[in-house]
Amino acid sequence: MEIKLVSRSNQGQLLAAFIFSICCFSNDAGANIKCWTNEDGVRECGNKIPPKYSQGASVKISRGGVIIGEEEAAKSLETIRKEKEASIKAEESRKADQALLKTFSSTEDLILARNRKVEQIDKEIILLESRIMKLEENLQRVQLRIDANEKEAIPDNSDLDENAQLIRHQIRESQQFIKIKEIERDDISLQFAKDIDRFNKLVKPGK
Repeated sequence: MEIKLVSRSNQGQLLAAFIFSICCFSNDAGANIKCWTNEDGVRECGNKIPPKYSQGASVKISRGGVIIGEEEAAKSLETIRKEKEASIKAEESRKADQALLKTFSSTEDLILARNRKVEQIDKEIILLESRIMKLEENLQRVQLRIDANEKEAIPDNSDLDENAQLIRHQIRESQQFIKIKEIERDDISLQFAKDIDRFNKLVKPGK
């Protein structure tokens, strides 16, 4: 048997009356009453929750009109997924905080570590720039020989042309390495800035 509360207002006042009616007409003397909300937001009560509303929130009420149990709405798969992701993220954050505090004892330690890494990358960039300068000098010498051979009408410059192409490739490769190192340096500076900010919050909470 199912009774529907057709009005959304004053449902609390009408609920007891409807429950009393259900109890009076119910054939199952020991049955409790269950109440749920349908898709229109209307409270419905009966001996059994319809399957389409079984995953929603509901309350169990005794024959005397006393609420004896409440069931929360079942979590959707999307909600469960988000909660799991949040839990994993929180655990990763906790471990990262522990590692940060274990590795560094002060902000100065973090700054020194950052400077060492940045300086190392700067040295690598300087070496790459020096290599490019030498390659460009080699390329210039090869190109002069190619030009000289063309003036003297020497037909076969294939070895020189291949050498020039190889040098140009090495120059482009070194230039690309420099860009990669510059990005790495920026990423390190950004990460240490975040670590320093997080470290200060952990050791000086509230500031």
